[in-house]
Amino acid sequence: ETGSTRRYDVPRNVEPEAFGVGLAQLFVVDHRPADDPTSYRVGAIDLASGEFGGLIGPDKQPLDLDMSGTAHQQVLSPSGSQLYTLYIEHAHSGGSDAAHAAPVGTAFVHVLDLAGGWAYCVDLPGVGHGREGTSSLRLGRGGADLVVTDRDANTRVRVPIGDLDLEDLLD
Repeated sequence: ETGSTRRYDVPRNVEPEAFGVGLAQLFVVDHRPADDPTSYRVGAIDLASGEFGGLIGPDKQPLDLDMSGTAHQQVLSPSGSQLYTLYIEHAHSGGSDAAHAAPVGTAFVHVLDLAGGWAYCVDLPGVGHGREGTSSLRLGRGGADLVVTDRDANTRVRVPIGDLDLEDLLD
């Protein structure tokens, strides 16, 4: 109902991510465990019932995967139906002095379909190896692809947005 306020009691440590498109859902990052999080899962709160539920993944099964990493940047698809989030998990290698160790990491784009209620991750080889804060995500010219760069690693990855439709991936 427009102009009204509703309170939801969600016994979790959730962070709002985005509202559904054509769906009465609030997509959230579910930090786990709630008191001292070391990982997260994606989920959704049904705004009609107030119930929390998980999302489906690429195999059309519940996405029961604990993930880690830090969200760095988000981009909305040109249609507004998908949200792309660049996650990077940094670690250090070489020697006991972390300040002088070479940064290494993994990176992925989390694809959240706001109209279909599903999610999955696209691994990004060669990204996440530079210093923290040197990777970025943007839409390419014309909005046909995502462009992820790691300035320190001198890496650029292009991901065609047309390849990010789960229904097409499962056909």
